[in-house]
Amino acid sequence: MITDLVDTSFIGLDPTPIAANTSQNNPKSFLSNKFKPDNQPKADTDCKLGVHTASNQTNEKKYEFYWGYKNHVLVDCISGLPIYELTTTANVHDSTVALDILADTHTFLPITECTFLADKGYDVKNIYNQVQELYQGECIIPLNK
Repeated sequence: MITDLVDTSFIGLDPTPIAANTSQNNPKSFLSNKFKPDNQPKADTDCKLGVHTASNQTNEKKYEFYWGYKNHVLVDCISGLPIYELTTTANVHDSTVALDILADTHTFLPITECTFLADKGYDVKNIYNQVQELYQGECIIPLNK
């Protein structure tokens, strides 16, 4: 049974960027308009423009634009095993999918009394409220100033 392998007392959610296979993502491309939202790549008409930040530090401004997708993965932080995965276009904000991921996961694997770990992209009041009220858990999320 899955509950014998996965421990939901500490769960973490994080997205990872998936760059589309398009010349606009090539760092050697010097086109001035390669990251303009209205310059949709012809090689992948479904991908969207996104930004990937490289740090949770508030004073660091390291980020990259890219055309592509995001893979949001909920993991058991004890074993490192993935629990739930959702792929969206790159323009979908992390916090907008978190509540659905937690609710869907809870339908097949109880996450009651969990500690939810996430990066500053999930610093939204609704997430804190749902984890506390519906799952009697707590959140550990850096503040997004």
